[in-house]
Amino acid sequence: MSPDGRLIAYAGASETQPWRLYIRSVADGTTRPVPGSERASGAAFDPHGRSVAYVANAGLWVWEIGRALPERIAPFAGGGFGIAGLADGTIVVSGQGSPHPLRFRAADGTPVPLEIRAEGADDLSVITQVALPGGETLLVSIQGPTTDGPRVAALSLADGTLTEIADGSSPSFVAPSTLVFLQQGALVAVSFDPATMELTGPTRALSPPGTVTTTVRRDTGDALMAAVHPGGLAVLPMEVTPPGRLVWVERDGRETLTGFDFVGSVGPLDLANVFRNSGVRLSPDGRRAAVVISAPVIVELDDVTRLLPLPLQGASTLLPRWDPRGEHIVVTSAQTGPLHGYRLATSGGSAPERFTEQPQSLPTSFFPDGESMLGYVVDDETSRDLWVFHLDGQDEPLLQTAANERAPMLAPDGRAYVYLSDVSGADRIYLQRYPDDGQPQAISGDGASSPLWSRDGREVFFVLDGRLMSVVVDLSERIPRPSSARELFAVGLYDASELNGTALYDVAEDGRFLMLRPAAGSRTWRFIQNWGTALEALLAEE
Repeated sequence: MSPDGRLIAYAGASETQPWRLYIRSVADGTTRPVPGSERASGAAFDPHGRSVAYVANAGLWVWEIGRALPERIAPFAGGGFGIAGLADGTIVVSGQGSPHPLRFRAADGTPVPLEIRAEGADDLSVITQVALPGGETLLVSIQGPTTDGPRVAALSLADGTLTEIADGSSPSFVAPSTLVFLQQGALVAVSFDPATMELTGPTRALSPPGTVTTTVRRDTGDALMAAVHPGGLAVLPMEVTPPGRLVWVERDGRETLTGFDFVGSVGPLDLANVFRNSGVRLSPDGRRAAVVISAPVIVELDDVTRLLPLPLQGASTLLPRWDPRGEHIVVTSAQTGPLHGYRLATSGGSAPERFTEQPQSLPTSFFPDGESMLGYVVDDETSRDLWVFHLDGQDEPLLQTAANERAPMLAPDGRAYVYLSDVSGADRIYLQRYPDDGQPQAISGDGASSPLWSRDGREVFFVLDGRLMSVVVDLSERIPRPSSARELFAVGLYDASELNGTALYDVAEDGRFLMLRPAAGSRTWRFIQNWGTALEALLAEE
């Protein structure tokens, strides 16, 4: 919400419109899209409410409200999980896969990692939320191997001191002295002294008129969407879109249900409350699928009631990958703070084994021998680079440049790979021989994401402008020959790409695509004015 309470920035999509950022006027309800904000994540107004910063299309952007076009401040490949605009014109951003926030100077886009002085700081995941008055302290959510769930903390921009405040996540500040945040699934408020960073009263659960309790995942600190303003205006969800279902999609866009819906329970797993799409992957024989709910789960596609949860819970887990023999699944998980690759036996009997050494490492594709994986590493200095991860624990760089290289996928025979890069100034899919031989070839236009090979290695699929595209690739000669891209079908109804551009869908040997389709539904928001009086009364209760 803008500092003066007049505007709200939010992201959304529909069946006919792509995911983008919108600005809504509180006074008259008019809404307008922010130009160039497709696939946007995170948003923050500057302290004067004249511009909004956001992350989209591998960049950090600032749009001066009312202008024709936004300005690209700097490259930034990760999703903007938290953004704060400071009084000195700098912007602080927390991104997917980046453990510590970066501070960007709007004048030249230079990123500076924030100093964090705390025990075990290297293992902490820190998500920016909002700046306290004065602009020298940030409210943040933190999580690490020594924290039991997320915690609200204050980070000094002057010296990097981190002060833990309370169990919870997604903090907001209501001037002059109220802290609002999530705690074990509930939105709560407490009196707070911003000078000492101490709570000065009991925590009270917020229940504004007409709202309902919404469960959130405490392990990752996923936010109940709420915006608060010093003047007392709050925005809270009244409904949450129902969970989705796994579907088959033909090349012409026709859809067939698998029968697997994200509802009900699987042993200790409550699918409806904890599901967040973190990727769908078919087994080598095509008979099973791996998905992530609160743990990796194997689904038998010929009988979707038969499910096998694997032993890895309690931290952000994503991108399941089968080894070529179908004996193990590799996932990326933040079990110890930074992201690492973990291997789990598909029998479900053994404990997970961590095999990547580089912090913030995301393995995305197996080599044919099943002993190594191609993936990428998030680095504060070089951003995102391609690496090879050997299951014996050795990591080696493959492609390190000033650009953002990520989401690599190997051809089934291992002779080539495709990846996403913004080396041209915008995200494109590139094709490269393995081992590297010659210059990589761009096979997509600007704004592409989610590269994936067909099972026979003759096609590369990717998403561009809300459409699933196909490029035929001939690997029989030294220099591969890609065809022109051809459109298959619109993917607006499906979760096809995560924020770093990695594919969340898979393709079967018969050419059908396995995708997740969110259930039909809408989210209704309630605008509660003069909320500050009710908040003061709540905190004054004995």
